[in-house]
Amino acid sequence: MLSSDSSVVRWLERLEEGDNSAAEALWNSYFSRLVKLADGRLQNKHRKAIDAEDIALSAFNSFCDGVKKKRFPLLSDRQGLWKLLVSITIFKLFHIIRDQERLKRGGAFRELTGLDSSTNSIAAVNLVVSREPSPEFAAELVEQFENLMHSLGDKELMQYASWKLEGYSNEEIALKVNRSTRTVERKLNLIRKIWIQK
Repeated sequence: MLSSDSSVVRWLERLEEGDNSAAEALWNSYFSRLVKLADGRLQNKHRKAIDAEDIALSAFNSFCDGVKKKRFPLLSDRQGLWKLLVSITIFKLFHIIRDQERLKRGGAFRELTGLDSSTNSIAAVNLVVSREPSPEFAAELVEQFENLMHSLGDKELMQYASWKLEGYSNEEIALKVNRSTRTVERKLNLIRKIWIQK
């Protein structure tokens, strides 16, 4: 169950002051959703090498660090919080997949990170996952996310898109709205068409 805006604001204020119990409250409210989001974005070919929980943990740690360092001064409600967490998680996932693909191809990964050939792959992955998005990049992602959602022009479509981004399957969405999977697929296809035209 999601917390109210007032609870989230209090947790953010307390987290900014270094209160670890606020981080725990946010963790309890959002971590499983972040794992589901990351897992829903992973393709099968990446599942063996990339753990959705690690991505979510890295994103959550970056978020907490950013709040403590006052990097997100405009963050004031749970919708903004969720958008920021989604942005950071997708940023982390994108970078780990990109860098893993480089590693598979034997590209400039070691040159990019300054690692020598004796560095094991776990250390390399930890280095990549620890990267944080800049506040500007995170804000830009949130703005793009909001623009895409508003371009749908329909609350129902926005909800479908939000669930899909959170990692829900078409079948799970169908159960939530008590409709057929085919209806959900049609709605998601409409969303794709709108976003492609944008």
